[in-house]
Parts: sequence; C-alpha cells; structure tokens
Amino acid sequence: MLPVAFYLSTSSNHLLLMIISLLLLLLTELLNSAIEAVADAVTLEDNPLIGRAKDMGSAAVFVALSLLALVYGEAVFRRFFA
Repeated sequence: MLPVAFYLSTSSNHLLLMIISLLLLLLTELLNSAIEAVADAVTLEDNPLIGRAKDMGSAAVFVALSLLALVYGEAVFRRFFA
C-alpha cells in the first residue's frame, strides 16, 4: 500500500495522512498480537475476560482498517473521479 500512496496522493499532506494511516494499522495489529500472546501465555483455558480482551484487540484492528479504507478510498475518488 505504501507505493500506492505515492501514486494516489495529491499533496505532501495527503501523502503523510496515507502513510500515517498505514502505520496506525501496523501499530494496532502489533498491539493486538501482543495482547493475544500474553493472554495465551497466561492460560489456554476458556476465560471470558481473556476472550473479551482478544475481541477488543480485533475490534481495534477493524477500526484502524476502516480508517485506512476511508483514507485510501478518498484518495482513489480524488485521483480518478474528481
């Protein structure tokens, strides 16, 4: 997605926003993986609190992915349809 950002961006601020959204997704995914690793290290038994923590981490990744889709969708629209 990074090379696509250079192609789709229309200004340096737009490019920066696209790169930040990519890094935010990467950061969120890393934190989610860390939460899951710690939860699995604590216990592999079914625990509703650990399940909620994992679900919240996955939801955070979904929010970051939605933001990425919004930013890149706007860039595609601006580049090809506006």
